[in-house]
Amino acid sequence: MIIPTLSEGGRSEMARARAKGQLVFHRILEPMPLVICPNCQDLGRNIISIAKAGPFRWPPRTSQAVTWFEGDGQVRSGWFIVDTKEFPCPQCQATGLPPEVKSQEGSNATQEEIPF
Repeated sequence: MIIPTLSEGGRSEMARARAKGQLVFHRILEPMPLVICPNCQDLGRNIISIAKAGPFRWPPRTSQAVTWFEGDGQVRSGWFIVDTKEFPCPQCQATGLPPEVKSQEGSNATQEEIPF
């Protein structure tokens, strides 16, 4: 499992939510082969979800996003209504390319040019 590093905006949003007593889920990622950016797994963004309500025993009937949390000893397991926010990856700056590739002068490498 990979716990991505958040951008400054992501860390600030997380701190604000926690200061209000809200539960924040930092999305972890499964490591994938052939990725360029190890922080975001080439998504170009990192994701947090802020709990607005819950936990519920069953998925709530709502048009809002929900997520399951297994529980951690402090918060019991259940379904939560969440507000999901995305932030640009601080390592690849939302390009999916590592800094050493982006900084090469004259480099025309793009995500589309990387063979899979």
